[in-house]
Order: sequence, then C-alpha cells, then structure tokens
Amino acid sequence: MEDGQVRAQKILQKWNDLKEKRQTWENEYKDISTYIFPRRSNWDMWDGEAHSQGTEVYDGTPIGALNLLTNGLVGYLVSPASRWFKLRLPNDQHMRLPGVRVWLEQVESILYDEFSRSNFYEEIVEYFRDGGAFGTATMFVQEDLANELPNYSTRHPKEIFLAEDKYGKIDTVFRKFVMTARQMEQSFGKENLSPSVADNLKNNPGERISIIHAVFPRTDRDVTKKNNKNMPYASIYVEESRSNILREGGFHRLPYVVWRYSTNSDEVYGRGPGYEALSDVKKSNRVSESMLKSAQMMADPPLNVPEELKGRVKWVPRGLNYYSNPNETVTPINHGIQYEPGMDREKHLQQIIETHFLVDFFLMLERAPDNMTATEVMERQAEKAAILGTVVGRIASEFLDPVIDLTFEIAYKQGKIPPPPPALLQLLQKQRGRLEIDYIGPLAQAQKRFHVTQGVNQSMQAIAPIIQMNPAVGDLIDWDQLGMEILRSYGMPEKVIRDMRAVRQTRERKQAQQQQMLDAQQTNEMVKSLPNEKPDQGTAMSQINKQLTAALAKQGPGTGEETE
Repeated sequence: MEDGQVRAQKILQKWNDLKEKRQTWENEYKDISTYIFPRRSNWDMWDGEAHSQGTEVYDGTPIGALNLLTNGLVGYLVSPASRWFKLRLPNDQHMRLPGVRVWLEQVESILYDEFSRSNFYEEIVEYFRDGGAFGTATMFVQEDLANELPNYSTRHPKEIFLAEDKYGKIDTVFRKFVMTARQMEQSFGKENLSPSVADNLKNNPGERISIIHAVFPRTDRDVTKKNNKNMPYASIYVEESRSNILREGGFHRLPYVVWRYSTNSDEVYGRGPGYEALSDVKKSNRVSESMLKSAQMMADPPLNVPEELKGRVKWVPRGLNYYSNPNETVTPINHGIQYEPGMDREKHLQQIIETHFLVDFFLMLERAPDNMTATEVMERQAEKAAILGTVVGRIASEFLDPVIDLTFEIAYKQGKIPPPPPALLQLLQKQRGRLEIDYIGPLAQAQKRFHVTQGVNQSMQAIAPIIQMNPAVGDLIDWDQLGMEILRSYGMPEKVIRDMRAVRQTRERKQAQQQQMLDAQQTNEMVKSLPNEKPDQGTAMSQINKQLTAALAKQGPGTGEETE
C-alpha cells in the first residue's frame, strides 16, 4: 500500500493536469460571467466574500434571456407543481405482472416526496443557469444524515475539473474548494488535519484552506469486500498545499452529476447558449454603451459659450442669463448624432441573442398573434419543442437519469423504498434489467405530441379516402393501440388508462347485453305478428303463446347497463 503522502501527491498531480487542460476555456468563461452571468464572475476569488459585479454591463438582454431560459427549462421539464417523470418497465407485458403497477406508483410518490422535502428544486435553478451560460453544470448529490434526506449542491464552474472515459462519459471529477480550519475540524476530525492546520484551530480558526475532492473509478479495488474503500468510485479529500489526505471513502455511483448542453467530439467541457452568443453579446454591449453616451449627449449636449460669459452661465432649469449683446448667447454644439440607426442595430443584436437563448419558444403564448387558435398555438409549440430534442435528450441522459438514480439509492439505503413484488424481483434478476424513466413534463409531452400526432394525422389523411372506398383496409390498423399512443402523447395519466384485459371484458359484457336486448326485441316482434283473436285452450296456437310468454319471462327486459 502506498504511503498516504505519496498518494496525495499523485492526486494533486492529476488535479494539476486537469487544471492545465481547462485553462483554454477560462477566458471565455470569465467573459460569459462578466456579460451574461455576473453572479459567477468571481473566478479568481476564493475568500467567500461578496464583490462588485455587473459594472461593465450596458445591455441587460443576455442576463434576462438566460433567466428566461432557466425558468423555462425548470417549468417545462421539472416543475415542482406537477409530476414530471414516471417509472416503467421496457416491456408493456411485464407491466401486467401482479403488483408491478402499484409498486411503481409507490416508488414514484416516495421519490417526489424526497425531491420536494429536500433542496432539489432550489438548486436546479442554478444548475440550469450554469448550463445555459457556460454549457457545463455540476451538482454534488450526497446523503443528509441528520435530516435523512438527499442533499443537492450546484457547484461553481470554477471549482470543477473533468475527465471522460473511453465512451465520452464523465467518470472523473476533481473539485477545488475552501474551508476554514474550524470547518475542517468539524468535517474531518482534528486527528486527520495536518499539523499546521491543527495549530490554526487556536491561533486563526477562520483561515481558509484549499481542499481537493477527487472522485474517480477505482481500478485496484477488491470486489469481494464491501467497505467504502473498495467501492467502484474512490472519494479522497486532500489538503492542496500540504499533501495530506483528510479522508478516503467511496461511492457506488459517481456523486457528481455533470450536464453539458452540447459538446464537440474532441472536447470534455460543454458549450451553452451563452458560449455561442458571446460574440453577439459583446457587440450588443458595446452598441448599448455607445447608445447610452449618445442619449446623454442629446439630453445634455456640449455648449458654445462666449468667452465674455465664462463663469456667468446658469445652465439649469429656469436659469436666468442676462445679456446686453444679443449675439452673445449660449448654443448647443450640433454633434450630428443619428440615434435611429444605432437603435436598429441594438435591437437586431438583441433579437439574435434572444434566439440563442430560445426566448421565442418560452414566450410563444405571449407573442402569439391574437387570431391564433389554441390548437394552432399547441401545434407551433410542439414543432418548436421538437427542435429542442437534442437538448432535452442530453438533459435526461446526463442530469435527470443520474439524479433520480442517486435519489433512489439514498432512499433505498434509508429503508424508504418498499421491496418489489416477487414477480418483478425475479424478472430483474433473471434478465438483469432495470427500470426505465419516462419524462412527462410539458416539454417532453410537446415533443411526443408533435412526433406522434404528426404521423397519425398525415397517415389518416392519406388512408381515409381508401377506407371510404374499401372499409376492409381499416382492418390494417390496430385502433386500440393507436388510441393508446395518442392518449399517452397528450400526457394521459397511466393510472386512468384501462388495461386491455379489462377493456376486452367490458366489450364482451356490452356485446352480451346488446345481444340480449336484440333477442328480446325479436321475440316481441314475433308476439306482435301473431293473430289477435284468442285461441282455443287446446289448440297449437295456445301452446305457442305459452312458450313465448315463458321465454319472455325468462329472458327479462335487459337494462343494457355496464357493470365492473
């Protein structure tokens, strides 16, 4: 086993390598912070204190557009006011196994409760804002032992240094942050601190010390051991300047959830709308600065003042300037500023910036023409939502899927997840399957609705004339399955969609009742068709009447009501 100091030095060397690779991104990140996300502008500050921000911003359009993108993604994807995901099995037939639906609904309710009782919905606002501005967002998910809840922490991009595996997935995260000596004692114990930090507990407990948290795949673990030092991911805290390991542990899953808005194949860090819009943002900021100076020049222009009036001009409202020579007057200089072209250029750049941040999509209802119907608005919304398919897909795979998995794992560890039904447990063990997550937020539903209904509408329009000429062609379509697809694309809750076995039973009951009513009707018509004269008691006609009367009594009128 390596000496602790040697291992600490190796971790610090790895961190320095990752730090050097990230430096090529930092100039753009700082510019993005300056003009688009001023609250993240303290890239070189580690004192935890507030600093002046936003003093170089003359156009607030990028800041407003980023806020709108952030709030739109939260509201359309993970709104706390509605359900935005559900659990299911890949095979619909497996969903019919005894107890499966009930268990899945129980687990969903538990996960929603974990999210709502924790700080999840507060942190995802900052998470989406980082992703929209810089293109890379990082959240640290850990167990809050005191409150028995998961805890979510969105980290400043300056803290995060990343590496990918061979499949392009983030599997290594190094985070630099600072703690006071007092906080380090509370977190790691005095016995694990370096001697110099331990001395500061008395002399300077508020001194801030840099710490590196390294999480990476463990390649030398013993899979037969279940302790935290043999888990798939190593977790090691190191004092940066003292090469001292503060704590070593491990995780079953990577606890850092990293979402990248979009990436090139040869890049680790992402690019977001803020990154793509940066050049236009800078131009717009310069134009807005010039327009502000022009407006000041027009409102308070420079003046031509006769030398004889020096020191005697009252350039204030209702100021009285006395003169004896009418030619000696104060006049503004004609600066020749044309304000309108500058305004047009400023507006044009602002529109481009809003396009980068998808403002049109999130303000569609507000900006829709007055004569648009609700159906037209939904269709246009679904069409625009389809364009966001890659963005939503990446949010699901890199953020929502892992964060739900980690939340499930923490809840399971705390004993909150009920055991699955035996049939499901056997299936998962046999096929090594896993639960799937289906997202049902407004944006995901709009995308499904666009793809499903577009294909259905176009297909039905094409085949409807053929069915009119030959109704047998309609047998090619599974109308039940078509109805299911449409209901689900519009977000119909799964619990109110009846199982096909129940549907078939209902149809059989209805068919039996209809046949019963038809038989009764035919019998009544036969009775009415008989002669009106009263037959003799012993004749054949009297025997027929008795048989018909008995049949009617036995048959009953039939209510036609459906029962469950």
